[in-house]
Amino acid sequence: MFSKQKLFFEVSDEPSELTLEEAFCGACGTVRLGRNGIDLWVPGDEIDLENEMIFDIRSRPISEQDAVLFKNACKGRFMNVTIALMVGTDPERIKYVLDHFDYVLIPDKKIKNTPKDFGARILSYTAK
Repeated sequence: MFSKQKLFFEVSDEPSELTLEEAFCGACGTVRLGRNGIDLWVPGDEIDLENEMIFDIRSRPISEQDAVLFKNACKGRFMNVTIALMVGTDPERIKYVLDHFDYVLIPDKKIKNTPKDFGARILSYTAK
């Protein structure tokens, strides 16, 4: 079956085909999040300014203080869009995350990362 999905986010230790900048400019391919891809940040991490990063909230509660810490960690980066990676698809948690971040990545295969999904600010990822 042919899929119209052209952009994929994947949690993996493999190198990323695309940067976040390329993905948000409309490129097609796979953005890999993890050890050799886009950095996954948690409070206390020091990530070089030239690296892109996403806030990894899969195994932690999210607080306004953490959101502020992440936004401050994004300052000075070329791509300063704030994105949170979460586990689950709880609508209340998604709404809370979107109150503090520009985008949220959730594990939902129904979301195809189309321009409509970018407009809704909810994108999907898979774990490898």
